[in-house]
Amino acid sequence: MPTVDLAMQKELKRRSIIFVIITLIMTGITIYIQLYSALLFGFSLYWMVPLILVSSALSVLGVSFVVTQFIGLYVALRPVEKDPFNPINKAIDLKEDTRIAVMMPIYHEDARRVAGAFSAMIEELSHYKEAKHFEWFILSDSRKEDVIVQEQKAVFLLKEKFPDVGIHYRHRIMNTFAKVGNTSDFFRRWGGEFKAVVLLDADSIVPAETIVTLARTMEGDENIGIIQAMPYMVQANALFGKMWSFGTNTTFSLGFSTSYYLRMGRAPFFGHNVILRTEAIVKHCNLPILPKYGPFSGGKPMSHDFVEAMLLISAGYQVWILPTLPSFEDQLHNFKDYMIREKRWVQGAMDWFQVLRLKVFSPFARLALFTYAMNYFLTVVGLIFFITTYFGVYYMVTHPLITAEVMKYCTFALTVSFGLFVFTLLTSVVLPIIILWKTYRTRISIFKTFFSQLLVMIVMGSFLSTCKMILINRIIWDFFKGKDSIVWTTQDRKARVLSWDECVKFLWPVSVLGLGVAYFFLFYIVPNMTPTVERLIGISLTGVLCFFGLPIVALVFAPVVTRFMSRSFPLIDKMGWFKHHFEGENEYPVVRETRNRTAWFEDQVSETYSFEQALSDPYFALRHLAQCPSRPQKYAFWKDKLAMRNIQDLTRLEKLVVFRCRELWEMFMTKNFHVSKEKTQ
Repeated sequence: MPTVDLAMQKELKRRSIIFVIITLIMTGITIYIQLYSALLFGFSLYWMVPLILVSSALSVLGVSFVVTQFIGLYVALRPVEKDPFNPINKAIDLKEDTRIAVMMPIYHEDARRVAGAFSAMIEELSHYKEAKHFEWFILSDSRKEDVIVQEQKAVFLLKEKFPDVGIHYRHRIMNTFAKVGNTSDFFRRWGGEFKAVVLLDADSIVPAETIVTLARTMEGDENIGIIQAMPYMVQANALFGKMWSFGTNTTFSLGFSTSYYLRMGRAPFFGHNVILRTEAIVKHCNLPILPKYGPFSGGKPMSHDFVEAMLLISAGYQVWILPTLPSFEDQLHNFKDYMIREKRWVQGAMDWFQVLRLKVFSPFARLALFTYAMNYFLTVVGLIFFITTYFGVYYMVTHPLITAEVMKYCTFALTVSFGLFVFTLLTSVVLPIIILWKTYRTRISIFKTFFSQLLVMIVMGSFLSTCKMILINRIIWDFFKGKDSIVWTTQDRKARVLSWDECVKFLWPVSVLGLGVAYFFLFYIVPNMTPTVERLIGISLTGVLCFFGLPIVALVFAPVVTRFMSRSFPLIDKMGWFKHHFEGENEYPVVRETRNRTAWFEDQVSETYSFEQALSDPYFALRHLAQCPSRPQKYAFWKDKLAMRNIQDLTRLEKLVVFRCRELWEMFMTKNFHVSKEKTQ
């Protein structure tokens, strides 16, 4: 059982108090300046009170964001060994009897990519003395028989390349509860054999040094239940993927460093690129089967990772995010696939409102889950604010004298607010670059990095954020209507140019709203922007068109922009734009090796490799026969029913029965060999 670390709790309280004090002081200064300006100019209470209330709320958000940025900078530049509370400093060598599973649940994934990543990680780990403690598991939930034999053949090739490494493949008969059911089944059956599990996603790539550090850190502190590594995005080809991975990778260090500093051992985790303490997971993370009522879909929680983290925190375990441990995952290449994944996350977050009823949660865990879920409802507020902004502009241009009077009295306050906005924008761009330069000694041009980051913020801010806001509102609306259209499916991880048809079908609500706002803007706001109005309010028509017109253009032409950004542009690569610090000469060897080994597996396992081919392929058929379990009773039941039928005529379920019974497999294998021999003669 975990023990309470009083020193860490005291430090956590101290850090939280310091953060709150700094935020309140800076917020108080900004509010004082605005209040002083309002009183100095004799501002009416009817205007002053609501103005100060709104500006106070915005000031708290803006100031807290700036404070966290600088906290992240401080933590990211501080050496690990100088932080006595960093669990890495407690890392010890693995005990002789410690066994660790590296587990990758998959569902209709590209078997060549999975095998390529496993091969690269196993090879890199083999150079560490800790390699003997690890066993590797591919847990398949795939339903298509052709995909299953491709997975099995890839595993055969893996075992040949690494005969001395424990590599295991399991295909689950029933894929109940999807990924959470797959992993739970593993923990129930074999969890007791392993002290910890390194959980990967199908697109994960984790350097051996990170895997070893995760294991040694877990070994050094029995109070730790979960340690999350930093998941960076790599291998993006399309423009959207490049811009998104560049923006996230350059800012991750700030955000995660802040989370590490302020949360310490009470962080969430993201379901992959993480190490889990098996005993803690088995004992405390048996997720409930939720009832289906109202808009809730029922079943196991879809977003199980946050729930499991809060369950362990409630049980007294520590959950850490360690920003100094890099890991990688493939970046999604287009906005549509990105939003499909986001849709699943929204549905998963809605499940948390049911999960909160469990009595095992501590007050902190309950509040954290509720806050995480409510974050999606901020998009509702954001959409209301977005629409009312245009009504506010309409009021300004139709009441220029009142607007001029207000702006006259609020000149200083508006200047301070605008200055804070510019300062926040600059810190978001500059601070990540400082971390890159000081930490990674990157050879990437500072100018190109700065310009790329600024461009990402402008484009993603005007396009992605606005479109995402509208689409999430639609997802929430569908949820409350009880429209259960969300299922866990495989993620499309290959770069592809989206068709016009799918872009329009996916984004037509965004374009419709954009057309509505455009109509109001062009026929009610722009005509009122006369030279007299421009002079009175001090804002030109050009400024209004640029500031308020750009989001409208992004909405109306969302399908066009989405299709354009799903394409690849070699010139961008040649110019070095949107090149983050894990590309080129700074690319981790395991990422490069994954790409190379994936290409090798693609030569060995055809994308069209089928169940019928597997039966006729001596390499596959004989190896599968040697490991397939004998099931005499199943053979006796199915023998007469299938004996006179060809393999091509069997249903998918019948093929899977053959796949799982040695006697049936041998029967069809022999029949196929005879047929092949006759065709040859």
